[in-house]
Amino acid sequence: MGDMERRYTDQEFALILRKAAELQDRSGVAAPAEGGLSLTEIAAIAREVGLDPDRVAQAAAELDSVRPARLSRLLGGSAHHRFETSVPGTLPPDAYPRVIDAVRAASRLHGEARETLGSVEWRASDGLTQLFVTITPSPDATRIVVTADRSSAQGVTWLLPSLLSFVAVGITGAIVEPSTVAGGLGLAAGVLGAGLLGARTLWAGLRRRFESRVEGILERTAREVGAASENGAD
Repeated sequence: MGDMERRYTDQEFALILRKAAELQDRSGVAAPAEGGLSLTEIAAIAREVGLDPDRVAQAAAELDSVRPARLSRLLGGSAHHRFETSVPGTLPPDAYPRVIDAVRAASRLHGEARETLGSVEWRASDGLTQLFVTITPSPDATRIVVTADRSSAQGVTWLLPSLLSFVAVGITGAIVEPSTVAGGLGLAAGVLGAGLLGARTLWAGLRRRFESRVEGILERTAREVGAASENGAD
């Protein structure tokens, strides 16, 4: 009888999940906190249905990289950062508060921490940047992932120089008063181009500085996890 059971394709499987989510919304069942699921929660669900959590992480990484690389280069670099490492040893649960304190000290943000599905997740925002740290212990090692979304910071960095460029076009045009339309367009293009180039250079520099900051958060967290794991093993 089981051999006669209806089989669904991958596309149908995705459609069923989407339809189920729509039906759940209509039923009034509360949606997940923060309006979505974390990667840790998705991996746990995948494990329950027989999917390899490592493949889930790979799929998420590929999804994050969908944004065109050419556009990122044009803007001076991506607004998203991701760093990860694994520390030998298992992090004991009683060390979680100490590790979160290290994350807060390294990031200079208080943020909020929670335990979910065997992992510790910390997230914080300063209005322009969203930071996330996920710490996942396993029997042999503890995995640490630090991600950041600076889309708002990138937008502000590009907006201000662009607005100043438009203002500069008007002022320069009033002073120089080009005698031809072509001359006016050339002047405007030159001023705007300089402004956009300045925005790109500014963002690229800010991105490098922030990248160093994220690496510092990862390194300090890894040191604290390593020390706690060694103490827990004694």
